[in-house]
Amino acid sequence: MPTLWTPDGERNVERESPTPPTEPVGAPTEASKAPAGASGAADGSPLSASELKAQAEQLGIDLDSLSPEERAQAEAAVAEMAETRARLAETPASEVIANHLMGFYELGAIHLSRQPPAFEDAALAIDALRAVLERVGDRLGEAGPVLNQAQSQIQMAFVQVKDQYAAAAAGEADGSAASSDADDA
Repeated sequence: MPTLWTPDGERNVERESPTPPTEPVGAPTEASKAPAGASGAADGSPLSASELKAQAEQLGIDLDSLSPEERAQAEAAVAEMAETRARLAETPASEVIANHLMGFYELGAIHLSRQPPAFEDAALAIDALRAVLERVGDRLGEAGPVLNQAQSQIQMAFVQVKDQYAAAAAGEADGSAASSDADDA
């Protein structure tokens, strides 16, 4: 079963098989009959036809120029994006920022685990984590101390990997110099 990440953790989601619309594309629906000023996906209701078209235009999509299949796909994507934005708007910013900071941590770890390690990229991710934590870490609630600990761990890992890499490189240099000296003799 597929999952969806939310600030509260992974959620199982069931995929519904797409069903063709029972009404012709562009026909008035209950959602399009919503009173003026209705907020559409922000309150959990479907987007009206005019809201859907306006949001598509903001994305540079001209719904009228698409085939019926393309239009249905574009409408579904725009509606899904609106729903995602509405859910995101309901999530405290501190949770979203904490999630992004864990992304910085993960990015640093990924670059450190490459062979050879990408120290410059890892340092950038770690520095970004540190910079944001220094500025707003005290406003991240319960996540603040956890993120500070994660920052300390990734910084220590960076130093350890860099030291190991330098030692391995020095060992290879010593080994190749010794074999070169033996060849000269």
